[in-house]
Amino acid sequence: MKTLTILLLLALCYTLVAKKEAGVYAQVTNVLPTPAPTMTESAIEIHTYGSNQWLIRVKRSCDGKSATGTIVVRQETPPTPDAPPHLAFAGSRAMLVLGEKKLAAQDVEGAILCAQAGLDELGTDYTSPQTIDDTDLKIRLAQRRIKEGHARDGASVLLNMLKIRQDLYLKHHAVTLVE
Repeated sequence: MKTLTILLLLALCYTLVAKKEAGVYAQVTNVLPTPAPTMTESAIEIHTYGSNQWLIRVKRSCDGKSATGTIVVRQETPPTPDAPPHLAFAGSRAMLVLGEKKLAAQDVEGAILCAQAGLDELGTDYTSPQTIDDTDLKIRLAQRRIKEGHARDGASVLLNMLKIRQDLYLKHHAVTLVE
C-alpha cells in the first residue's frame, strides 16, 4: 500500500512539473506574508514525573497566542534547564497546537507559519535512515498548493506532516523519550 501511494505521488509530481514546464500554470504569487510573525520562546519548566522520568514543558508564542509543548524524558539525573533533551521536540509540539488553533480560527497564514516553524524546530533527526519517509514530498506538494492559491489545503497538509514527523521522532527516540 505504501509503495502504491508513493508511486501515485511521484506520478502526480511528474505531471505537475510537466504541466508547469509546458506553461500550463500561470505565474503565481506567494501567499505567505512578507513580515515574519512575532515568535517567542519562554522559560523551560522541568518537574519530576516518576522514577528516572522528567516532565519538560516549553511554551511557544506567535502573534499573541501561545501553547505549551510537553514531553516526558527518561534519564537518571535531572535535565539541565538551559539545554534539556528533546527541547526541539517539545517546541515543535507547541507549534503544532498553535498551528491547529490558528487554522481553526481561520488564520490560515498563521497556521502555515506555525507549521513551518514546528518543522524547522523539529529538524531532521526525527527518524532512522531505514524508515521510508515521504513527508518531504508531501511538504513540497503542500507548499506548491499554497503558492497556487490553496492556502487552507496546504496549511492542513503541513500540520499533518508535522504531526507525522513528531510520531516518527517519538518512535526514533523511544529509549530516552516516554511521551
